[in-house]
Amino acid sequence: MPSLSAITDVEQALDTIQLVRGNPLLKTYCVYSHSLNYSLHAGKFLAMLTTTYACHHHPIMEQLLAEDNRIVLMQDNQKSYQVLDIAPMIAFNALDLFSLKNVLTMSLEVGFNRYWSRGNTYRHYFNNFYYNAVFSLSYKELGLMGQLRKNRDYLLGETIYKGENMTVLMAVWNHARLQLGAGILFPFVNNFRSGKERLSAIAPCQSWTYAKESGNLFLLRLNYNLEFGKAYHTQRKRTNNRDTEDGMLGL
Repeated sequence: MPSLSAITDVEQALDTIQLVRGNPLLKTYCVYSHSLNYSLHAGKFLAMLTTTYACHHHPIMEQLLAEDNRIVLMQDNQKSYQVLDIAPMIAFNALDLFSLKNVLTMSLEVGFNRYWSRGNTYRHYFNNFYYNAVFSLSYKELGLMGQLRKNRDYLLGETIYKGENMTVLMAVWNHARLQLGAGILFPFVNNFRSGKERLSAIAPCQSWTYAKESGNLFLLRLNYNLEFGKAYHTQRKRTNNRDTEDGMLGL
């Protein structure tokens, strides 16, 4: 959904060579989505296959122009945007580990994304493989959990959005309503980063954001469940009318 600034006929200079321009001529568009899900459950084994395909007809995506030695960035209705996602997953629940019964649960998901981005003046394709491996080991009041996940980079318009892979390891102790835990995030990364790559023939570029403090980040968890008073069933509002748009032009 475009922001208020994207549909307003105003301009804002980012620097001496870049200009962001609103487009009041943007139109709504249709999205056609199809999904296929298959699952097999046998004892402690679970297998699933999820396939999703979406086609955006004349979607609102970025458009870059060159005017008077300046780069104009704006949103416009482009030709099409298509996404294919194939994600098989297997899981084992309550496995035995040596003499310990029903203590281990683990799952592995491996996926493939294919993107087709067709603009009025550009055409880009992007393939991305990703995975997500999770395990949980529990014995009496003790638990050990871990996750290894490859980031799902994606293409939108003329930009590929990239992120850091996720790795986490945590040990917990549960007693009644109390839970204590300690773990580490990104144990194999000393500098977390996320960024994007613009594929435009007019102004290709790459940008990255770094957070060195996030690498090898130790964490502690303290959780205590408090319950008091009467509990009532509540229903969420069907509509939520609010305006959080600041009206500023964004890139």
